[in-house]
Amino acid sequence: MAREIMKTRDLEFCSRPFLAATKKLSYNGFDLAFAPYGDYWREVRKICAVHVFSSIRVQSFRSIREDEVSRMIEKISKSALACKPFDLTTEMVSLTSTAISRAAFGKTYEIGGSDTGRFLELLVEAQALVSSLFLSDYFPCWGWLADKLTGLTYRLEKLFEKFDAFYNGIIDDNLDPNRPKPEREGTILDVLLHIYKDGSFKLQLTLEQIKAILTNIFYFEKFKIPWFRFINSIDLKGNDFELTPFGAGRRICPGIFIALLTVELSLANLLHKFDWEMPSGMKGEDIDMNDVLPGTASRMRNALCLVPKAYAIGHK
Repeated sequence: MAREIMKTRDLEFCSRPFLAATKKLSYNGFDLAFAPYGDYWREVRKICAVHVFSSIRVQSFRSIREDEVSRMIEKISKSALACKPFDLTTEMVSLTSTAISRAAFGKTYEIGGSDTGRFLELLVEAQALVSSLFLSDYFPCWGWLADKLTGLTYRLEKLFEKFDAFYNGIIDDNLDPNRPKPEREGTILDVLLHIYKDGSFKLQLTLEQIKAILTNIFYFEKFKIPWFRFINSIDLKGNDFELTPFGAGRRICPGIFIALLTVELSLANLLHKFDWEMPSGMKGEDIDMNDVLPGTASRMRNALCLVPKAYAIGHK
């Protein structure tokens, strides 16, 4: 079935349904993930592939990835000394979100920080709303009334207002000629704003479109943590259909390179520096990998908490 939809009949299935939540949060389909297949989508994808997710651009963020992984290892080491369970799910979400925010904005938004409510919680709420049932998507004549009564419409409007205010603040800061020197130059936002001001590109990006693209970058990379183990047997880039964490066909995720680099670096350090055990009283079969949250990028419903054991010196 996957091969039939994403390869044989890819052109027939490569558009996306225009649902209430995705329409609102994508600024009426101006993003990359949910924009209708057509000229606009092709130009946005080209911009992202060439200027945002290119090999050179992704490699320029190497120091950020290494720094964030180093911080994660330091946290786990403290937990290992105390022999306490460590919440790997929350830490990986924190790592990816922080690394992406530094690459995109030149700023850090950490869990527990003062800006958490304006960033990470917004993404969690977006995940919840995108996977919610809006009756207006199926019954346009009266479904909108049901959505109002259930409070979904209000939640969606408030979430969009917070997202929009957040992005407006970030963009205004970036365009301010008197702003303090950022942590790094050449961020993803810098690239998109350069295209916005350049005027020589075929597609003249608007600020609304830039905000929609940024939403995609954060939303999908935050929840897309593809833990897999198909050594030398499964191609993850859309050629095999046993495992497609990044999709396949025309709509395959253009951020494969940055996602794989982040996961490989994180996983290598987690396995090289620590042995992992189940918390006291638990067995491996107690972890249900099939119990996942609904949404476009599913993740385990319950956090994965394990006890790290630092390898002794000379361990083989």
